[in-house]
Amino acid sequence: NNQLDSAEYYALKSYNFDNTWHWSGLKLTLGNIYLKLRQRDKAFAYYKKGILIAENQLIYIDLIDIYNKMSVEYESMGLLDSAFYYAQKSVNIVGVENYLEGHVRAISQLARIYEKLGNADSTISLLKKEVLLRNQLLNRQTIREANEIEFQKRISILEIANVKAEEAVKNNKIIFSSIIGLITL
Repeated sequence: NNQLDSAEYYALKSYNFDNTWHWSGLKLTLGNIYLKLRQRDKAFAYYKKGILIAENQLIYIDLIDIYNKMSVEYESMGLLDSAFYYAQKSVNIVGVENYLEGHVRAISQLARIYEKLGNADSTISLLKKEVLLRNQLLNRQTIREANEIEFQKRISILEIANVKAEEAVKNNKIIFSSIIGLITL
């Protein structure tokens, strides 16, 4: 709980530092902190402030996360209509093709709500989309790992080449010193 208190303290310091600085990510962070502190009213107040800013500034990543957090919390409260509303908003956000993680969470959340509402067709449809997106995430991760391995190989080759070049310079210095020594004799 001390970590949450510290997180709250510093997040509020940032928030109070300059009220003209409108960043939806800070509102999202404060909302998350207050949810963990079990202060839903404060959490929802910050989420709603974050929504206004994110919608105004077209920060779709924050919108997905805020809507999804609100949906999950409303679901935990048994308020499926509100949970459905925010999950649907999260899934319908466009322009987030590069934020697959958030999109997967949103689709998974909406599928869970459809399941609770007894809508099997929509649940199955969303679960199929979730599987496709998870495969894209896995492919992206695999490509990143392959690129990292290739990068490390190249660095290793460059390091070896650098060591060999340094050795060649040392050998050249020795040869040059020997030649100068012979010439001066």
